[in-house]
Amino acid sequence: MSDPKLLDGYLTQPGLAVELDCCPRTISRYENQPDGLPFVRIGGRKLYRIESVRAWIAALEHKPNPKRATVEEARKQQARVDTAARIAQSIRKRGRDEATKIAEGA
Repeated sequence: MSDPKLLDGYLTQPGLAVELDCCPRTISRYENQPDGLPFVRIGGRKLYRIESVRAWIAALEHKPNPKRATVEEARKQQARVDTAARIAQSIRKRGRDEATKIAEGA
């Protein structure tokens, strides 16, 4: 078994781009965001500590807003109620129209 190397836990920009399935320019854009991708510069090379990249990705995780989810569900429920009301109104109207036709024909 070989001895661990000093930079084993680090990736270069092209290596990270391969891992994230994106281009190196995207990695540069990630670095320039307000809470951007952390890196170190050693000898003119940018290196990314794998654990720091994982933590950065975890911080980007979005969780649904429970209040928003409730509002969305309420909107969907209201849409179902509105649809049912339109169907009922259509059925009542058809019933009146048929009753009128029968009365006129008699």
